[in-house]
Amino acid sequence: MQAKLASPKTAGQTITSDDALKLLKEGNARFIEMKLRHPDETIKQREETALNGQRPFAAVLACSDSRVPVEAIFDRA
Repeated sequence: MQAKLASPKTAGQTITSDDALKLLKEGNARFIEMKLRHPDETIKQREETALNGQRPFAAVLACSDSRVPVEAIFDRA
């Protein structure tokens, strides 16, 4: 299975499910090591997302009362 990559820099590229899993694992490793690329979600980032749209590459089932959002755990903005 392939999906469009969720990054403005690589918009329109396709990735495999193995590639998506690799991206999530890399982000999770950054989260565990406290070396996040996306440590703060700002109003500016939310505005950019609203203007440019989203290009998700994965769906994650998580607990609704989780104390840490999925995008933080996988360091994806």
